[in-house]
Amino acid sequence: MYILTRNILGLHYFEDYAFLIDYFGNTIKLTALQTKIIEAIMQDNDFEIILNTLVDKLKASKIIAKCYIDQFVKSFGDYFTYSNTLNLMEDLSTNIEITGEVGKRYPHDLTISLTNLCGQKCKHCLSNSVYKNAREIPYDQLYNFLDKIKGKVAQICLTGGEPLLYGSIGQLLDTFKNVYRFSIVTSGYKLENISDKIIQQLYYIQVSIHGGNAEEHDDFVQMKGSFQQVDSFIKRLQDLKANFVVVTQAKSNDLEHLESIIKYCIRKNIKKIIIGELSQVGRARNLHIWESYDRYLIRQNIIYLSNKYKEQIEVLVDDEMDKKSEHNQEFFECGAGRWKWYINEWGEIFPCMLSKNHIYKMGDIKNESYGQLIDNSYEFRKKENYWNENAHDLYKFCNNMKGLKQR
Repeated sequence: MYILTRNILGLHYFEDYAFLIDYFGNTIKLTALQTKIIEAIMQDNDFEIILNTLVDKLKASKIIAKCYIDQFVKSFGDYFTYSNTLNLMEDLSTNIEITGEVGKRYPHDLTISLTNLCGQKCKHCLSNSVYKNAREIPYDQLYNFLDKIKGKVAQICLTGGEPLLYGSIGQLLDTFKNVYRFSIVTSGYKLENISDKIIQQLYYIQVSIHGGNAEEHDDFVQMKGSFQQVDSFIKRLQDLKANFVVVTQAKSNDLEHLESIIKYCIRKNIKKIIIGELSQVGRARNLHIWESYDRYLIRQNIIYLSNKYKEQIEVLVDDEMDKKSEHNQEFFECGAGRWKWYINEWGEIFPCMLSKNHIYKMGDIKNESYGQLIDNSYEFRKKENYWNENAHDLYKFCNNMKGLKQR
């Protein structure tokens, strides 16, 4: 008898436990026992060998070890199954990516803002991006950081500003293309000089659209002619067979606005769109929408549109601001600051893209203070204690923060 593996993207070690990451975007914390079982399965599919491995590791009897395995397979039925035959085409255990390190605190989700340079002036920009006098991470600092964490982190999301305008984007991708899977969030605006090679080196591309026509989109990004350029960029991605998705945000409770963007995507034969909500950070804090902005109604609108157009396009909700982890005792219930890091264009480390206030700064890549976050859990606990002690003075920017009231 064999145990076959499916739907698992990776296994990430963090402190004294591990996380299972699946192809559906879920992150599941494993107990120490569950971690040992999955390690045994990855070493060999044969049930008897797995059983004997656990007996040795746990110093347990075969009966007890078998009970542990049976319960594990039953609990994780989406990922493991018993089989009387070993079909290597069905089993994916050899493709599971191992990251992190036992006893260390390497992030699994890493987002890096390469620059705050951008050709657009989006009304909601959480980065307050600029068209000139921009700041970008010095490449030597970025290189040193990425070189030291290689093998511990698998995928990195590049953002900005407009990350494709980063002066060393080609050098970055050429150097680390075989080390990291780089995804990117782009405006698609004024990128004619970006080579096909750069685009083809990206694992995943998110293209932002803010209206279903030129009038709506150009008004929101405050740049005439932007919609036409984004439209051309999407056509280019399709011609290159790039792995991309369109993303947008609900700017109001207006169902017709979202529907117009979906209809545009259908006309352009785009297969997937992700719709998120605005958060009161960056320029969005100054938008005159917040008294009437109804997140519940927006969610219902997205679900309605998803069902209405399900035969033509996949409509997904970006629910990152509501995702909780099993570490609900942490200040950030989504794991931000622990296995999720955001690095801004100054090389400063924050829990996430929304927590850019200096109060939340955790470290820096230029002076290698990030090593303390990786090696010593006390450093993060110290920051978290500070946030908890000063919670009454902090602004709540998402639903994953504990102990704060929305102000």
